[in-house]
Amino acid sequence: MQDADVYFIRHAVTEENLRYTLIGRSNPPLHPLGQTQAAAAAAALRTIEFDAIYTSPLRRAHDTAVAIAEAQRTAPAVVDVPDLRELDLGILDGMSSLAAYEQHRELMDQALSMDAPDEFSLPEGERRMDALQRFQDALQTLAAVASGPLCIVTHGGVLGLWLARLHDQPLARFREWQPPHASITRARMRSDGGADVQKRGDMSHMPASLAADIARARDPRHR
Repeated sequence: MQDADVYFIRHAVTEENLRYTLIGRSNPPLHPLGQTQAAAAAAALRTIEFDAIYTSPLRRAHDTAVAIAEAQRTAPAVVDVPDLRELDLGILDGMSSLAAYEQHRELMDQALSMDAPDEFSLPEGERRMDALQRFQDALQTLAAVASGPLCIVTHGGVLGLWLARLHDQPLARFREWQPPHASITRARMRSDGGADVQKRGDMSHMPASLAADIARARDPRHR
């Protein structure tokens, strides 16, 4: 395996993201503002020649990947990779944060605890350590066959887990490492299996007006 340059993109926003809904394996489409975000990320990446765009098969990631591919001069294929999918949130998947707190307060406190063990999972969900392992395995497989820069479109949860572990942090801190929606994180995957992050969560390509529109859409007073 040779060193490989990887561009990680967290998918653009959905209606559920704007409404603070917990989505893991839930499969909503992009919000119109998310479509604009995806186009901005695509424009920022258009001069980089990717052989393929690898993506989680969940619609919010796949549609972000399609936007990136369509902006490329070389028309790369969009390839779904199941192990790039988001952490499974089990019985809380698809619930609003408020409803989850009202109905499962103790469970939410455990999920948000900085002392939660790496093997923590929500009922009927996925252990964090297992999500990290299949995500890492997918990265290593893709990097091993790379002939040029890789573009990987995925999710905040698994990216946060990967970045937390890369920086020797407990997996319970993964939310602190989640890049923003439609941001670009650059890393060099090394031949020894490690990685060096060169830039995390870059949003310089995102217009200030779009960021303001998203902040307004998140504010319940504007709904």
